[in-house]
Amino acid sequence: MSDVLFVNKPEGMTSFDICHKLRRVFNTRSIGHTGTLDPMASGVMIILLNKATKASQFLVGFDKVYEGKTKYGIQTDTLDIWGKVLKTAAIPPISNETIVQTMNKYKGKITQIPPMTSAIKVNGKKLYDYQRRGETVPIPKREVEIYDLELIDADHEGFGFRAHVSSGTYIRTLVDDLMQDLKTVGTLSYLRRIKAGTVSIEDCDDLADVLAGRYHLHDLYEVLKGYYLSYEVADAKPIMDGKKIVIENMTDDRVMITKQGQVLAIYGRYDGDVFRSLRGLF
Repeated sequence: MSDVLFVNKPEGMTSFDICHKLRRVFNTRSIGHTGTLDPMASGVMIILLNKATKASQFLVGFDKVYEGKTKYGIQTDTLDIWGKVLKTAAIPPISNETIVQTMNKYKGKITQIPPMTSAIKVNGKKLYDYQRRGETVPIPKREVEIYDLELIDADHEGFGFRAHVSSGTYIRTLVDDLMQDLKTVGTLSYLRRIKAGTVSIEDCDDLADVLAGRYHLHDLYEVLKGYYLSYEVADAKPIMDGKKIVIENMTDDRVMITKQGQVLAIYGRYDGDVFRSLRGLF
């Protein structure tokens, strides 16, 4: 099933815009993705087509790697350069050593308060809906993990960085927290996702090429095997009927069930060596 596309999303488009354009390219109404990118962000998007959309829940929650830039002297309501300016300030020089020391404090598990521009739901409504109406609401903190945070370059206008983070990490919030720790004013000015799970930016087709019919589709099996062990069955019927099966000596709690290299389902541990169907993918 070659129904997975890796796209290098350009700046200035929503993730919905990308799917809308690709729906026409592939003449399908069944299309989705494994992780939203902000409109002004660019980089890796994993697009699922047709039956591959059934696997979306099994291709989320993995690490991401971003490259970004910051701009000193400005603070906005969206925690990035595209929002309404709330504050400006002259910024004294900040040494690279100070930036690196501050970044190192954030490596490991940290708590974040998601920005009001996020799609997280509070009391059944998305945060950005509250923001659009000028309403405030208590935002629950969440734990995320910063596996690595590296300074790429720096000058009097801001600094560039690379961040390897757990799923659900808000880079704009991370930058805002860094600026506060640096006792300065600044915001996110550029963001590019260079890796999502096992998919790197080098694996992606540019959107312009895809729209022109130049693209590479990837088999769902090849994508899933980067995250799940596979278990080959001789008889597909019990799997297609959604029946429990016994898998001995399986170390993982989730497994991809295949027959002759074709993905049939994702199964999860039920009790001991007994596994149950989580989702059929046929």
